[in-house]
This record gives sequence, C-alpha cells and structure tokens, in this order.
Amino acid sequence: MRQVKVEFEDSKTESRAVFEGTVEEGGPGKYVIKGKTTATLPTDFPHNRKMIILEHGGTSSPFRDVAREVTSTDEQTIELNIDGERGDYDSVDLRLSMNLGGKYHVTGEKTTVHLSGRPQDIETRYTPEHHSAAFKGQVWADGPEHYVIKGMASGQLSHESGVITEYVAFEHGSASGSWHGQTFAFDGTRLGAREVLVRGERKKGEGVMIRVGVTNGSFNTFTYGEATTIDTLPLTS
Repeated sequence: MRQVKVEFEDSKTESRAVFEGTVEEGGPGKYVIKGKTTATLPTDFPHNRKMIILEHGGTSSPFRDVAREVTSTDEQTIELNIDGERGDYDSVDLRLSMNLGGKYHVTGEKTTVHLSGRPQDIETRYTPEHHSAAFKGQVWADGPEHYVIKGMASGQLSHESGVITEYVAFEHGSASGSWHGQTFAFDGTRLGAREVLVRGERKKGEGVMIRVGVTNGSFNTFTYGEATTIDTLPLTS
C-alpha cells in the first residue's frame, strides 16, 4: 500500500483540488485507489456543470476517468473507492482535471505510484554431463503477496539428440509454495536466449526461488540444478 497526494490548481479560475489516499495491489493485474478529493471550483460559470475528475491508469494503459460533480462554490469533499487494471509490472499514474461545462477543461500534472519494489539481480546455472541450462534476470516484489521475474533462459547440448526433442525448463516459486514454470525446446544443440516474464504468489514477506533443468535423453525426463533463493524482496524501490 502506498500513500499518495495529487494536487491540482488553475490560477485562471482560482480552482483548487487535492486527492489524498492510498493505492494498493488488488490482485493479479489490478489495483485499488481509496481516498478523498477536496475541491474548490469557481463561482462564475453559473449555468455549467462543474466536474472534478480523477484520472488513473497503469503506466502502459490509457487513463480512465472518474468524474464527480461539484455542486457548491464552497470547498467540497468527495470520497472515492476505485478499482483499476494494470500490466503485471506497471506502476499506477494519477492526475486531477477539471471541466466546466465542456468549454473549459484543465488537466493537472501526473503523479506516479510505484507498487513494485526495487529489482534485484538473480541468476542460476545447471551443467550436468552433456547439457547446460541457465537463467539471468531480475526479481522484484509486486505488493506484499506477489512477485515478478523477468530475464532470459538459455541452454546448450553437447550433441544433437536425433529424433527426440530436448528441452530447458525454467521454474519459480515462493519459499513455502510449489514450483511453477515453462519449457523451451532446443533447436539443434543450442537454445538461444528466450525471454521469461512471470508473476507469482507468495506469503507476505516470503522470498522467491528459481531453478533451471534439462531433459536427459531417451525418457525425456527433467533433472534440475539447485535452487537459487532471494530471501527478501523490498516493497519500496
């Protein structure tokens, strides 16, 4: 959860507004905004609807508008509870704007809230007798109960295996959870770097583990290297 304050001021109409509240993770690909907007809009434009608008969205998404009518020339407070969607590793952007009957619209400066924590480097390698597999990338907290891993998996065979397709596996999990992962097929003797971008669940405060594996020939079963662990994922960047 992050505390946030978004301010807006238009000197031409002497309009002011402030949103104060929190932004928190709301499940996979989601966020929740809670708080209140306090607004003072101009006394002129008497026949126009006066709207104060909180715009919000993930950094890779367009803004969405939540508009509320201001019906008094006195300072007015508006409670807000908003659900939004974002990419798995997006921050959340907010800004305030004002509309006076559609003829006068002013948009304030953007404020960015980082829900994810500081990225940490993570890598692992497994080299059984005739194969090798590796992963190199970064991991970071996505709120207290999730994490994101981004990087590249690669592998090498000592010789082509003939009719059997060999694979590299990349797996991840929390300290108390099960393994989750994906596989990549060798093309000849080499697996070029393949992008990995995954989001996982964890208990609050838990670390994250990764490992890589390769298939071992005729039965095409996987063997794995030792797990590499990041014990602590900071919640702030």
